[in-house]
Amino acid sequence: VSSESNMAIDFRIYEKQYKESIDAHMQDYRNSRDYEISIKLDVLPKDQVEKMLMYNMENYADAFLFSDLGGYSLFVNKDKRLFIFNTFNKAKSLDEQLKVNKPEILSLLNRFHPRKLYEVPTEQGFCFPYGFIAGDSGHEKRNMGVTYRLKDHPDVSIFFQDLGTSPGPGERRPDEKMSAKDYVTYFWNMRYGHSFREVKLYGKGFSSPKIDNRDGVAALAKFTRRSKEVDYGYMAYVKEDAKNNEPGLLFYVIRDSRQVKGQPPMDKNELEKMAERIVRSIKRR
Repeated sequence: VSSESNMAIDFRIYEKQYKESIDAHMQDYRNSRDYEISIKLDVLPKDQVEKMLMYNMENYADAFLFSDLGGYSLFVNKDKRLFIFNTFNKAKSLDEQLKVNKPEILSLLNRFHPRKLYEVPTEQGFCFPYGFIAGDSGHEKRNMGVTYRLKDHPDVSIFFQDLGTSPGPGERRPDEKMSAKDYVTYFWNMRYGHSFREVKLYGKGFSSPKIDNRDGVAALAKFTRRSKEVDYGYMAYVKEDAKNNEPGLLFYVIRDSRQVKGQPPMDKNELEKMAERIVRSIKRR
C-alpha cells in the first residue's frame, strides 16, 4: 500500500514504466546469457530461457495484472493510493498460471474496496491498512503484515503480521513444529540475528503477554550491529489455533539508532513499555 498521493496517480504512465523495467530486466538476462556463451560457459537452451521469461499483462478498470511463471502481481489504483497484491505460485507454463489464478484475480477485484483509516465496514470481510476485502469468511488462507515508523522517533519501526490459521511453510511463516518460545528464539537468533555481531535476551527474558486474549510469548533483545551500534527490540508471538479459528499473530518493535539525527534514540525501557502497551491492545474487531 503506497502513501496517499497529493494528486491522482497517472496509472497508465506507471504501468508503461513498469513494463519498460520488466523488459529491461529480461533483456539484461538475455545479454548476460549471450556473454556467457561467448566465453564458452554452459547456459540454458534458448527456448527454455524464453519460456522462463514469458509474461502477460492485462488491463482492468483502475487496475492492471502482471503474470509470469512465478505468480502474479495485481496493481490497483484507488483513492490516490496504489495497492499491490502479490501471489507466488510456480507454474509449468504461463497459460497454466493464468488458468489457475484468473478466478482469484477477478474475485479480488470485485471484492476489494479502499477505506479510510479507522473506518470499520458494516459488512463481513478482512481489513488491512486503507483497504478492505468483502466477503471474507475468516477461514481463507492469509499472511499479511504491515510496518509503521514513528514520526517523532524514526529510529523505531513497528511491525504487525496476521499469519492466518493455516500453519506450515510459506513466505515469512513460522514452522508449525516450533513452539511459540522456540520461534521467538529463532526469530532473534536467525531471522534477525544473522545480521548482528551479537544478540542476546535482555532484562526479564521471556514473558507471557496476552495477545488477542491468548497466551503468547515475548522477549526483549539487545543486539550489537556489525557497525558496533547497540540497539534493542521487542518481539511477541502467539501461535495459530485453526480449531478455534484463531490466527497466528506476530509483533515486533525494533530500534535502529543509525536512523535518528539530532536527538537521542528511544530509551530501551520506553521502547519496552510502548511495545507491551501495543501488544495488550491487539484484539479482533
